[in-house]
Amino acid sequence: MAGSPKEASNNDITLMLGRLISDVSFISEKVNKLDQAINGNGKPGIIEDHRQLQLLVKDHLRCEQEKDDAVKLLAQQADEAKKLLATEEKTAKDKLATETKARKEKISGRVWAVIMIVIAYVITQGMALLVLFIRTGGIK
Repeated sequence: MAGSPKEASNNDITLMLGRLISDVSFISEKVNKLDQAINGNGKPGIIEDHRQLQLLVKDHLRCEQEKDDAVKLLAQQADEAKKLLATEEKTAKDKLATETKARKEKISGRVWAVIMIVIAYVITQGMALLVLFIRTGGIK
């Protein structure tokens, strides 16, 4: 029938040891799987994945910094180009104004020369007519 209390406790201990061994083997199996996942089992594990991800992030940050530097340099060059263009435009306007003024003065000088020649011609012809009228005694 039912065994003695000593047998019952031996059976209980055996059952408890069996469960304990089963639980320990289950825990050991899970720890091994975690170890393989973390360290890898013939392929990259979580640690290696993390290292690669760190490298990718560093590379991405470096690329972004290079882009930012390039944008800043481009903006600086654009500002310098605008300043240079503005300076050249002002120089060209000043030169054009100077040339235009010189041409006007040159044309003005020519106009005055022509006017003086015409006046001199008119005066000369008028004097000639006056002398002619005086010598001939007038118009007949």
